[in-house]
Amino acid sequence: MMKLAMAQMAMSKDMEANFQKSYDFVRQAAGADLIFFPEVQHMPFLPQYEAAELPEKLGKKRDDYLLRPDDAHVTAFNELARQSQCMVSPNLYLQYGGQALGYAHPVPRRGKYDGLRHEGPEPQPGRHGSALRQAAEEGPGHLVRL
Repeated sequence: MMKLAMAQMAMSKDMEANFQKSYDFVRQAAGADLIFFPEVQHMPFLPQYEAAELPEKLGKKRDDYLLRPDDAHVTAFNELARQSQCMVSPNLYLQYGGQALGYAHPVPRRGKYDGLRHEGPEPQPGRHGSALRQAAEEGPGHLVRL
């Protein structure tokens, strides 16, 4: 039987703080077989904003959160996986193969990065933002077709 850990965290616009929270969750998951993280855990959930709102709301543009696979924030999960002996599956917004995409970044217990697994299309700020704001304004139980 596998022992799973799931990190539930609120992401802020402070990328460094989000990574530190993520690293702490990996340390706490020592003894688990696998830890999962929320979608694009190092940044706020961008689809809640229209693209033009990002600089005003966050003080950053979407690509300011874009990371390369060899970024120190990303590779730190390798050592943490090795130390905790837990497979780590961070979910990050990475520049890979000439595209900016959300990826599950599987890191096995041995701490060796095995490549990226694409999860879907590039996150689109504002794509669902208006519908999500409408649902929030109308309260719980309101369904919006996205």
